[in-house]
Amino acid sequence: MSMGNKHEKDKIGAPTRTLILCGVNEGLHQLACKHCCNFKFYHFANVSENEIVIKAAVPRALDGSIDRSHVVTVILSTEQSRTCPGAEPTIGSTNASPPDPLENILGLARDVRSVCPHAFIVLWHPAATEDAAMRLSAFNAGANMVSCYLEHLEEVLQKLGSIGSGPMAGSCSCLWCGQCGMTAEELWLHQPLYHIYDANRSGRCTACGEEADNLAVHIHEEHYPGGPRREDRRGLGAAVVVHRRRDNKFLMVQEFAGQGFWVPGGATDVGESVRRSAERECFEEAGVKIKLQGLAEVDYVVCPKTRKPTWSLFVFYATEAIDEASVPKTVPCFESAGACWVGVDELHKLPLRSKRVPYTWFPHFAKGKPCKPLAVPEGLEHIYADIQF
Repeated sequence: MSMGNKHEKDKIGAPTRTLILCGVNEGLHQLACKHCCNFKFYHFANVSENEIVIKAAVPRALDGSIDRSHVVTVILSTEQSRTCPGAEPTIGSTNASPPDPLENILGLARDVRSVCPHAFIVLWHPAATEDAAMRLSAFNAGANMVSCYLEHLEEVLQKLGSIGSGPMAGSCSCLWCGQCGMTAEELWLHQPLYHIYDANRSGRCTACGEEADNLAVHIHEEHYPGGPRREDRRGLGAAVVVHRRRDNKFLMVQEFAGQGFWVPGGATDVGESVRRSAERECFEEAGVKIKLQGLAEVDYVVCPKTRKPTWSLFVFYATEAIDEASVPKTVPCFESAGACWVGVDELHKLPLRSKRVPYTWFPHFAKGKPCKPLAVPEGLEHIYADIQF
């Protein structure tokens, strides 16, 4: 495969980062060019041959070993575009697309991941928020992000361009992938961006030396920029069934730690109303602002002694979004790996964090059945008298 464009910034003390594009369209190429001052920049016209791409994705130290302080970003697209400025076709190639371009690109993702464990791999695909099974296939192949939105990619390139200035920059390393040379703040950014869908792990934090049962939570809470920011966990939560009525699809979140998909939801903060927490969690986890239409159910467990709920989940119903131009989240963060729209007929193909809510309420609302009023259900007022609804 021939190499299209290469821009390098090899100045003493310059950030050690590489950005590799494979088979992308012109718009994505132009966006990447805006950030080339922060990266060594390679553009390959297509991905029919993998060897040269893999070689570019493996930074080497002076002793020949993999340089794990080097930030490597690889953007892989199924578009197989040859229209980008400076891109040249492979000698002997034809314009025919491979039989399965997605499997071809996922194979390349697996190859890159096997030789460079600390690479940040992006699958650029038009169905990033409409095909949940494809998203999972990409993550299983080693991708860290699946997207089709330029503004989301721009956000990620800005974040990646802020990580890493060589092995002397910091003493923190990642126990998931081995990326090193990071400060505590860079580790705080790196861990969920790279590993939110990876399994939780325990170990000694490289930023403070403390042993933690859940390193992801420890890094997020104890090394928050500006000081520790610990979550006050409560037995009160909210979730939302968000219905796109024009095609009967529902918003689902790709949950943390490889738990599959579920509806947007989470714990209610101290001093926050249950309705407000539902709206906030939907935006944080799925990137969509919604207006609640009603209530689906309240699931709860009551203490036999106090007659007060020890655990409660309010499940709300919402249709569409406040801003029709808003799109589901594809940038990984501590809240989720992203979100997408899922039909009732797709549920059986997906791993679900919990089946009951989607299997109960997606078919219910897909058939046009009503929700309950937006209020604490009659008969439960006495046990929820001390909460803000």
